[in-house]
Amino acid sequence: MLYETDIGRHICVNAATGTPDVLGDCPFCQRVVMTLEEKIVPYNTHLINLDTKPEWFVEGSPEGKVPFVVILDCRGSKIFPKFVAFLKSKDENDGTEQALLDELKALDKHIKSSAC
Repeated sequence: MLYETDIGRHICVNAATGTPDVLGDCPFCQRVVMTLEEKIVPYNTHLINLDTKPEWFVEGSPEGKVPFVVILDCRGSKIFPKFVAFLKSKDENDGTEQALLDELKALDKHIKSSAC
């Protein structure tokens, strides 16, 4: 399960074919893992078998693509999925544009109120 630990940072990456407990050969996943390791950022790894994706993973990443990063209680963490939904939308009145704008405004407000 994705939220069982309290670190707050989770990365879903592909598992190696035939070896579900080893990081797969996706260069994008490897880059994310190497960056977090190099920066000494604590995180939880979730190896995803892309042939049998867990339901919780598909709910968070509707396209089912990796790497998928979740940062709990982080302002702006919903911007990317809202942006993807907006780009894929064929109906200009479906609310995806407004949802994206709302997320961007919330992040902007947070940044301005938290200025150092």
